[in-house]
Amino acid sequence: MEILSNILFYFFSFVIVVSIIVFVHEFGHYCAAILNKVKVETFSIGFGKEIFGWNDKRGTRWKFCYFPFGGYIKMFGEDNFSSKKKIPLNLSKYAFSKKKIYQKFLIVLAGPLANFIFGIIGFAFIYSLIGKTFIPAVINKVENNSPAFMVGLLKDDKIIKIDNNKIESFNDIGIFINLYKKKTYSFELIRNEKILKKKNLIIFQSTSSYPCEANELNLNVKIKKYVGVYENLNSFRHDVSHGFIVSPISGKIKTDFQSEELKFFKKIPKNTVPHHKKMIKDVFNKFKKT
Repeated sequence: MEILSNILFYFFSFVIVVSIIVFVHEFGHYCAAILNKVKVETFSIGFGKEIFGWNDKRGTRWKFCYFPFGGYIKMFGEDNFSSKKKIPLNLSKYAFSKKKIYQKFLIVLAGPLANFIFGIIGFAFIYSLIGKTFIPAVINKVENNSPAFMVGLLKDDKIIKIDNNKIESFNDIGIFINLYKKKTYSFELIRNEKILKKKNLIIFQSTSSYPCEANELNLNVKIKKYVGVYENLNSFRHDVSHGFIVSPISGKIKTDFQSEELKFFKKIPKNTVPHHKKMIKDVFNKFKKT
């Protein structure tokens, strides 16, 4: 029974959709014909024997037929291309075959154009209702060493502004940060029904076990302190690095081509790039204080 009901549902859905598309298409032809003063004799949804219909004041027969897979309009004089039947002189101004080429072109084009416009309007309407995923800017969970954790955000915090820009969803946060790419941001959020302001928060990418150490040195680490963000801008590239003081959680350290070359050091190697030198100096200074 369920299979039968599904078949009937999809069948009638298909018939309804096809009927709407056909109606819009033929209505485009109809409107263009009327504007160009061509008499439309029949406007049919479906083929075969007529189920019901009516005549309008222009003399057009509107009808629904038994086979709903298609439709058509019949214009006065359109069959005179292939027949030798003469059109009365007093009616020739209403005949499709007697119209100028550009008028015939517009009438033929109007059907596909109507479908195109209807498709744009239809998709816009559907998208406005269900096409956009909305995720409120509310923090559901804060992982250790995550960006939210590092800047002091808590579960159920709702972000409402970043640098005085209104935030409505998590998409807004990503768009705003990727657009401006600043070092620090000021957040305004709701926590326990109170509005809080957090200034000069540093946004950076991170995971619970920091990927750089896990991939390069085979270590899972815990971030103890965030040192800062460092950048180097020259004519060739723009480097941005984040400095951390970490302690190992698990894993056995391995060396890669960089650590094998530099070894572990107490003094900064001469070939260290400028923004890394500054980062390492700050790490040393902060480590001495801990």
